[in-house]
Amino acid sequence: MVSSERGPCDPRERAVEADRARSVRVSRYDAVVFDVDGTLVWGESTVEGAAEAVAAARERGPVAFVSNNPTAAPAEYADRLSRAGIDAEPSAVVTAGSVTARVVADGHPEPVYVVGEAGLVARLHDRGVRTTETPAAAGTVVASIDRSLEYGDLAAALRAFEAGDPAFVGTDPDPVIPGEDGLVPGSGAVVDAVASVAGRRPDAMAGKPSRAAWAATVAALGGEPTRTLVVGDRPGTDVALGARAGPDVETALVLSGVTDAGDVPEGGPDDPPAPDHVVDSVAELPALLADEADGSPDL
Repeated sequence: MVSSERGPCDPRERAVEADRARSVRVSRYDAVVFDVDGTLVWGESTVEGAAEAVAAARERGPVAFVSNNPTAAPAEYADRLSRAGIDAEPSAVVTAGSVTARVVADGHPEPVYVVGEAGLVARLHDRGVRTTETPAAAGTVVASIDRSLEYGDLAAALRAFEAGDPAFVGTDPDPVIPGEDGLVPGSGAVVDAVASVAGRRPDAMAGKPSRAAWAATVAALGGEPTRTLVVGDRPGTDVALGARAGPDVETALVLSGVTDAGDVPEGGPDDPPAPDHVVDSVAELPALLADEADGSPDL
């Protein structure tokens, strides 16, 4: 559990000072976007207060759940949230897999050679994207998490790039993700491995914090809200998603996932964007939302 003691350099104090310095303060949110892993759940365990936080957010407007999971369908994630005691319709869920399938279907040559798991292939097929098991035939290479990745898989990906000039898409940049026994390698680790043998970076990264991921989020909310709060545990993806979306979007970083209090960015030129709010977990979100409705700063 992260200590609640706060010194002069506490990241939450910095976030409050940033709030006070803003020329226009958002006094009430009309939509809330939640990350899932590390924010609402950890493996099959539910973060304390998650259901109450989502309920409090729903009192203010639509809620969306946006995950960089590249293998699960939105319906599967909705079921997972339901098991955690959180009501979620599939239409309110966005995953990196569903965004990747849309990105590829809308503008990348087929067939697609996948360095990844069967769930991602299924997401591509759901969008009518043709895939191939022949690397040299690839019009696009998609790289993602593969928990059975072997040397031969990287060699096959290399064949695809040697045979032609395929497009290269990564599902998401997360280098590690929460697992039952701690952090485990994520899609970003596989994308980096494929990029290393290919000698090039991906042409597109589909998941958070991409514009494509935000467009899918807006659709899940039912349209562009006026004032939105994005809640997640990663500065480089969750906070960045909100920061890139525009001035009417604020961000709340939770310390229940992969980010510790000492790792909260200050918004320097080489840092991920600084969050507007920092809380130990979503258990503090109802109070933050109540403070915002009253126009009071969160502490």
